[in-house]
Amino acid sequence: MRTAAQLIVDTVEVLSGCGVFTRVLLKDGSTEVMTGKEPLAAVAYAGFETLSDGGVQVTEHRLKIYVRLLSVGSADTSPLHTAVEAIKNTPAVSVSSSIHTTDTRTMTFVIEAGYRC
Repeated sequence: MRTAAQLIVDTVEVLSGCGVFTRVLLKDGSTEVMTGKEPLAAVAYAGFETLSDGGVQVTEHRLKIYVRLLSVGSADTSPLHTAVEAIKNTPAVSVSSSIHTTDTRTMTFVIEAGYRC
């Protein structure tokens, strides 16, 4: 059985290994600023839920992966798509992405991933 901490470390390793991010950070879930050169990613633990799957109790841990990209010039979102595909190639049971924030220079997307343990 994998712990939430192991899932976070594994996710940071997967994102670091996909070759598109200058840095992959651990984020504590607060609104702290992600510092670094884009493209940048940060992984945060978003909580868990206990579910019944065929009469068996399972825990689903949820992670949020924040992906910050430049929005000036070409506004290339290929690092986001690469990150989503990398997460889909993990044992995640659910993966979704959406725009989180934008400003005059950057776009931040959030990828939500659920892992059952």
